[in-house]
Amino acid sequence: MEQVRGVVPPKQRRSRETVERILRATEELVFERPFREITVQDLCIAADVSSSSFYARFPAKEDVLLAVFDLHSCEARDD
Repeated sequence: MEQVRGVVPPKQRRSRETVERILRATEELVFERPFREITVQDLCIAADVSSSSFYARFPAKEDVLLAVFDLHSCEARDD
């Protein structure tokens, strides 16, 4: 995973997988309801991570949305 704004860069494979699960869960939940209605707890449950794991990687809930946006921006640029 390349450098994505708002993400504490993961160094280990397991940490990268945790970030990827959080990002995927965010995308899925945003399709279901507005982001302002999604809590960190919702994200953690959907990604199957603890809140401490979440906050170790993202300073705030809004940073996850920035990371998802940046990830898709990078993918679009690569295409």
